[in-house]
Amino acid sequence: TFTNTTVVSGRLSSRDPNLTQVPLAPGGDESRSRRSLFIAPPGHELVSGDMSQLELVIMAYASRDPVMCEIINKGWDMHRITAEAVYGIPWRDIAKDSPMRATAKVANYLTGYGGKKHKLIEGIEKMALLQPHLGLAVPDEGFAAYILGQHRKKYKVYWSWVRYVIARTRELGYSETVFGRPRFFADINSSIDEYRTEAERAAVNHVIQGTAADLMKQAMVNIDRDQLMRQWGYMVLQVHDEIVAVVQAEHVLEYSQRLKVHLELDQPFKPIVSLTADVLHGLNWGDCHK
Repeated sequence: TFTNTTVVSGRLSSRDPNLTQVPLAPGGDESRSRRSLFIAPPGHELVSGDMSQLELVIMAYASRDPVMCEIINKGWDMHRITAEAVYGIPWRDIAKDSPMRATAKVANYLTGYGGKKHKLIEGIEKMALLQPHLGLAVPDEGFAAYILGQHRKKYKVYWSWVRYVIARTRELGYSETVFGRPRFFADINSSIDEYRTEAERAAVNHVIQGTAADLMKQAMVNIDRDQLMRQWGYMVLQVHDEIVAVVQAEHVLEYSQRLKVHLELDQPFKPIVSLTADVLHGLNWGDCHK
C-alpha cells in the first residue's frame, strides 16, 4: 500500500510491507537474494531507474558549494573525497567498501543536514550494526567532532548555506524546497534547545529531501503521461530515488532509454550541476542492483 502524505518530506512511502526497508546489503549477497524475490511475470523484465546521488546533487545545487559542484560534475565519489579530508589518504586510494568511505558517507548525509556529533555517532553505530562486514569503528565524541570539523572545512560554502536556511526559517517560520513547496516549523524559535535544534535540522532536511521528493514525483507523472511507455509496461515501485517498472521483454531497451530521459527531467539544475540516472534491467529486482 503506497501512502502519499505520511513522510513529512513529501516522499511516497509504503506499508505492509515497508519496501524502503529491503536493504541493499549486508555484503551484497543477502540483499540481492531478498530483492530477487520480486520477479517479473513471463515475457517481461523489471527495469529499474535510480537517480545517482540525488541528495548530494541537490546539496551542491542549492548551496552552490564549488567543491561539491566540481565533484558532482566530474563524476567523482563524494564519500571518498570526504574520507580523504578526514583520514588524509588520497581519495583514489580509498576502496569503495572501506570503513573510511562508509564513515564519510554517514557524515555527508547526517552532518550535511545540520546534524550534530551525536547524530553522527548514532548513524555510524546503526550502519555498523546493519553492515558488520564493513568493520566500522564507532567514533567517540572527540573523533566525531573532528569528522564534523573536517566536513565543515571541506565544504565551507555549503555550511554557510545551512546557516542561511536556518536563519531564513527563523524569520519566516518555514523552509522551502528548490521548487517552492513550504514546510512550517513551530519549534524553530523554541526556547527549548532540543526542540529548536531538531527543527533546524528538519528545516535543512526539507530543502534537500523535499526537493528529491518533488523531482521523483514529477518524474512519475511524466512517465505516466508517456503513451509509449504505458503501452510497453507499467510502474510497480518507487523506493527513495528509484523507480521500478514491469516491461514487455521486447521493449526493455526502448523503455530504459525513455525512463532515463524522464528521470533526468531535462536537467533542471543546469548549468550548476547535472542529474544522472542509472537504468538497469533483469528478470528480478536483484538483477537490477548488480
